[in-house]
Amino acid sequence: MSVKTINLKISKTMDLKLLALRIQETYKNNDKVRLVLDTTGNDITKESVMKFKQIFDKFEDQAKKKLVETIIIVDGKLKKILLQTCIKFFKTNGPVKIIEK
Repeated sequence: MSVKTINLKISKTMDLKLLALRIQETYKNNDKVRLVLDTTGNDITKESVMKFKQIFDKFEDQAKKKLVETIIIVDGKLKKILLQTCIKFFKTNGPVKIIEK
């Protein structure tokens, strides 16, 4: 069984409805999912991370069963530190990697 990678661009101006639809479709159509959250080139605030968390929490049951890994791509030390702090609020069974580009 292969792992479906879903690439999501995360920013403070992201369309939350579209984000939720993409996550819903991915979980619906795949048994194993890898989330790649790309924050490069965008402003990320604690508030935008918490908005993403609200969407993520709606799919908590599917994430526990199907999410095998989360990769977060950042472009800067400050953003990396912010996300390392905020990621503690997310409940996931798979590993979370933060990669600085």
